Amino acid sequence: MKLNTTISVSICFLLLTGLSQAGRPVPFKATFHGFAASATPTAIPNVFEIVVPLQGTATHLGKFDELLVHYIDFSTLAFTGRAYWTAANGDTFTTDFTGQLYLTDDPALLTFDVTHTVVEGTGRFKGATGSFNGVNGLFNRVTGEDLGGYLGTFSY
Repeated sequence: MKLNTTISVSICFLLLTGLSQAGRPVPFKATFHGFAASATPTAIPNVFEIVVPLQGTATHLGKFDELLVHYIDFSTLAFTGRAYWTAANGDTFTTDFTGQLYLTDDPALLTFDVTHTVVEGTGRFKGATGSFNGVNGLFNRVTGEDLGGYLGTFSY
C-alpha cells in the first residue's frame, strides 16, 4: 500500500511539473517593421530564401528583434520558415511559420497571411507554447519594406 501511495505521489508530481512548463495562455499583440535582404535561389525550382530582420514592440516582450528566414515559392507565393525572436532582456524563442502572399492593385505591394507556432525558447520562454497570426501585413517588393503586426496567445 505504501508503494502504491509513493508511486501515485510521484506520478502526480511529474504530471504537475510537466504542466507547469508553460503558464496560462495570455494575449499576444505585436507590431513590426524591417527591410528584407535580396532573395537567394535555393536548390528547389521557384523557391527562394529571403531573410528579414525586424524590430518591434510586443506584449510580454517589450522591444524585440525578430529574424525571419522565409522559403517562398514564387510560382504560388506560398511560404514557410522559421523566426528567431529576442526580447528586450535577451530571452529568446523560436517560431515556425507558414503563410501566403497576395497580389494587390499596386504591383509594388503584396499583402500576406501568416501563422507562427512557438517551438522552443530560452530564459523565461523555456517551455513556451503559443501561436499567433499576422495582421495588416504589407510587403513592398521594390524597397523590401515589411510591416504589420501579430495577434494570438502565448504561454510561458
